[in-house]
Amino acid sequence: VDAGVKGITTSTKESEINLAIARYLRGYFANAGFNAVMTRTTQGGLYGTSTKGFKMRDMKKRKEIIEKNKGADDLVLVGIRPRGVILAKKMRREIERIEGVTLPLGTLDIARHRDDLSEHEREAEFSGSEIDFSLEGKSVALIDDIMYTGRTARAAVSALLELGTPRTVRLYTLIDRGHRELPFRPDSAGKTIPTSSEEIIKVHFKETDGDDLVILTR
Repeated sequence: VDAGVKGITTSTKESEINLAIARYLRGYFANAGFNAVMTRTTQGGLYGTSTKGFKMRDMKKRKEIIEKNKGADDLVLVGIRPRGVILAKKMRREIERIEGVTLPLGTLDIARHRDDLSEHEREAEFSGSEIDFSLEGKSVALIDDIMYTGRTARAAVSALLELGTPRTVRLYTLIDRGHRELPFRPDSAGKTIPTSSEEIIKVHFKETDGDDLVILTR
């Protein structure tokens, strides 16, 4: 259910009426057994009104919400320990805010599947996965903060398949810095940053580091 764009030239009264109608329709369809999703539940666009080109991005985001929500009943989020879990929680909150859907969320420990640690080191780092729902036939959104060589992705898929057989697994990462050593790539990355192997990228989160930012050091 699309309540339309609340832009700079749209009157507040008109926008409020559109939003009220959209809320009524969502309730009507939900009561009829449909999975009803609103593209916005509050006044204002998804990107605000002060950003250049916000209307086009706003409409594009609405289209993505509608398309990606098809089959959302089978969609689950799985964050890779440690920092992919923080990002997965942020994504779930944002999806719930925008779409009104609370997705199952699990945490995946890949330590036992890493190929850059000895067996003793793998066991010492292993804390355990926490996935209290079935993966059978699910569409898994696998989430991590940084995509680098692809070895973390390989280990994550191996660990995931030990726990069940999902229908699909898609990888989402905040930063893709390149330098692939294995044939893995994210299905979606927030930002692609070309780097040298000597450079270091760190992602900070407000929950653990006091602020949300990405740091590149040389």
